[in-house]
Amino acid sequence: MAGGTAGITAASSVGNVKGAAGLMKDVIIEMAKYDAIKKLKKSGIVEKTMQAMLQPPDPHAIRYDELKTQLYAITTDAERLIRIVEDESQDTERRIAFLETTKEELLAGADYSKCETIDDMAGVYAAHLIDRLGIWG
Repeated sequence: MAGGTAGITAASSVGNVKGAAGLMKDVIIEMAKYDAIKKLKKSGIVEKTMQAMLQPPDPHAIRYDELKTQLYAITTDAERLIRIVEDESQDTERRIAFLETTKEELLAGADYSKCETIDDMAGVYAAHLIDRLGIWG
């Protein structure tokens, strides 16, 4: 066997080097994952997340998220309208009330596209509701 040992050629040696580099890369990735898991455990975030998952869901938060999703489906102005409502109050029940009335009037044809404040939204709601119900006219 001149020029090599046990049938290993230069071509397969190159392949072995690539295989070793790939294996080393895999080992480094697994070590990084292990270190990340250790850091997460040490931070207490895993326990906090598990505790949060065990808590019963807040029905107001669920309803609020549903209304936001519905607004996104109804109007391209949803992001702005939600921001206006969220800037107005931290109370979830109050936010729900605003979003429910806004959704109702949007579906009835109200135009909230020019609203920049909660007062603008209230004005559109009142004017559209009065017009829709024929109270003044």
